[in-house]
Amino acid sequence: MTYTQAAKVNEISENTGKKVEINGKAIALFKKDGKVYAINNECPHAGGPLSEGTIEGDCIVCPWHGFSYDLKTGKSQQQCEVQTYPVKIDGDKILVDA
Repeated sequence: MTYTQAAKVNEISENTGKKVEINGKAIALFKKDGKVYAINNECPHAGGPLSEGTIEGDCIVCPWHGFSYDLKTGKSQQQCEVQTYPVKIDGDKILVDA
């Protein structure tokens, strides 16, 4: 695994998202219950920016059409799936293997 610094922990507020780019990939970071998750930023349904979505329970809801994806697995009840990425916290740094 090759982890790259994506952001600092204090750059993401609880229950919000942040778009970052790692190795040419648009990644959405989310903080939920103090834990940070990383998923592909593009909704596979219609390309919506997931980093601008809202967190409901353990899911991120796409702001365009309401498809929701589990932050841990990337799976959706709508038969779509989004790529998730491993995250490590090192001090104040968020590291992502993307």
